[in-house]
Amino acid sequence: MKAISIIFYVIIVITISLPIWLTTEAVSLKETASSMIIPLLGSLFVIALFLERSLDVFLTTWRAEGSEKLNQEIRNLEHQISKFEDNKDLISDLEKKKQERIERSSKTRLIALWSGLFFGLLVGVVGIRTLQTLVDPVSLSQIPTIQLHLFRVLDVLLTGGLVAGGSDNIHKLIEVYRNVMETSSTKAKQQVEK
Repeated sequence: MKAISIIFYVIIVITISLPIWLTTEAVSLKETASSMIIPLLGSLFVIALFLERSLDVFLTTWRAEGSEKLNQEIRNLEHQISKFEDNKDLISDLEKKKQERIERSSKTRLIALWSGLFFGLLVGVVGIRTLQTLVDPVSLSQIPTIQLHLFRVLDVLLTGGLVAGGSDNIHKLIEVYRNVMETSSTKAKQQVEK
């Protein structure tokens, strides 16, 4: 675990120091970028919903039968224990089955997360991206090639993470953005009225 932490910190330091070794240019956002955020997040929300539903179908088809059998075994053991209260072997078997269910659920959740990230990254790879939508294309065309490649990789990672994070998290982002914009608008109106 400590090795992973060290590797993570090394990657962070290298990433932060990239501008020292590379010639980078600033990119400009589109003038309409702030008005594009809600439609962009709305599109990602729909994609995340599709992805979640697809993964649910695949995982249910693949993993549900084993989970149902395990749940039935647990119910049977609980029923037997209710009849024979002091049976330590049954109680031990029940605890093992419950632990098995926890491990199975954890594995299914991990499969879902990795699958969601993989498909989210694919969404970015095929061209649905977040940053590129907000950045002025002329500005992008004027940056060095290596910076453009890094920009695209970052864009794919960001898009993949957003989509993999799920529709609920994107919905929360939309709400936060709306609240911030409404608060800013209200303050601006109050300033004008004074």
